[in-house]
Amino acid sequence: MWTIEPGPLGLPDDQDIGIVRALRCCVVLHPGRDWAWMLPMIPTRRRLEYANGYLLLGMVQEAAGELAQIGREDVQKPEVRAAMVDLHLAQGNWALMAEGAEGLAADNPDEAQWWVHWAYALRELQLVKEAKVVALRGLERHSDEPILHFNLACYLSLLGEYDPASDHLNRAISLDERFQEESVQDPDLAGLWAWFSEGQDGKAHST
Repeated sequence: MWTIEPGPLGLPDDQDIGIVRALRCCVVLHPGRDWAWMLPMIPTRRRLEYANGYLLLGMVQEAAGELAQIGREDVQKPEVRAAMVDLHLAQGNWALMAEGAEGLAADNPDEAQWWVHWAYALRELQLVKEAKVVALRGLERHSDEPILHFNLACYLSLLGEYDPASDHLNRAISLDERFQEESVQDPDLAGLWAWFSEGQDGKAHST
């Protein structure tokens, strides 16, 4: 299966690093004093950039730390909720990822990534039938989204529904040739390839 990676890199700039270094010097020179009042109020937009950058570097704990410091007044903003879904993906926290992606799909149904993420998390929770339903719902709005077709082929293969799995795999490959190679490597499609090898009238492309 495939999912969608987080967006552009964002890390603390020189000004922010300078502030943090100055604060550390104060703490070293005057231990025991409360220097919390000197901490800069970092905007939510900047914290999201930092978190996204950390995620791209595989620094999941640091990303979680940035997101944890976002104020209550901003935690329900779509961009913050999206960052939390990316964090849950990196953490392998599938239940929270499914919950977050479901809410974003409901609020922003015209964005294919939330349907992809929601179905993906459900499959990781071993809720394959539910993942299939979500992928089908996503394709009602995003009929040309290759990841949805490919992942649906995976779900159908796991459920033993090989004819429609072959159809959706063909569609994914026709939309994005990268899925040609991926289809041979993805373990969720092992049942589909076994079905082909047993002499069924397979329609999917093979390498």
